[in-house]
Amino acid sequence: MFAEPRSRNTALADAFKRIGLAEKTGRGVDKIIEPSLFAGRPVPRYDESTSTYVRVVFDKAPVDDNFVTLIVQNQVKSNMELSLRGLMVLYSIRKLKQSSMDDIIHDCQLSPAICEMNVQQLLKMNIIQSIDMDGKQLYYLNTADYVYRLHGTSQVYDVTPTYGNPYIKAFHSLLNAVDQVTRTDVANALGISKPQAYRLIMKLFNKGILEKVGNGKYTSYKYTDTYVAEKLRLERMTEKSLLPSI
Repeated sequence: MFAEPRSRNTALADAFKRIGLAEKTGRGVDKIIEPSLFAGRPVPRYDESTSTYVRVVFDKAPVDDNFVTLIVQNQVKSNMELSLRGLMVLYSIRKLKQSSMDDIIHDCQLSPAICEMNVQQLLKMNIIQSIDMDGKQLYYLNTADYVYRLHGTSQVYDVTPTYGNPYIKAFHSLLNAVDQVTRTDVANALGISKPQAYRLIMKLFNKGILEKVGNGKYTSYKYTDTYVAEKLRLERMTEKSLLPSI
């Protein structure tokens, strides 16, 4: 992908270049890969090619409209455009959900300097965010801008840090939208692993904020009646304090 272009038939290639039917920059492979990464699809594979022919295999995968929207909106806002390497790094972060710099380097097979440069650009464009976990920086999609569709609803989930956990506020936004959620729902919506989702749920469950609905693999969680009542009481108090004095 990043190798210098080399024509098998230099005379024929030169003829095509002169009449404008071929590029001089050798971006043919890049132009195949970029749209796939941009759409949130796996990179096309060349592993079935031989010395006599090239076979490109495209995996069947739907376009991730939300991922495309995230990229386009933040490119417009920042007046910056992602390069092929930037798209590779972003796709890796999306795929891994939470990734360290070492994870990104290993997954992308790019140099540490290139990965670091593109991660910093993605942070500057507000496409990704970072969190410090036990002294290690982890990167994940900016779910405040990433629109997730869950149970037929569309919501924008805010991941502003709350009580030291960047997912607590996102979880509340999710539960306010759908009434009750499973561990899988939380993992998919917040872009975290199922064990992380379970620990997040248990943290709120042990505080009396959540209660179980059902058992086994069909277990879901919702707000307790006590929590809902207290929340409504506080909301009424806030609304009352905002009323103009007569």
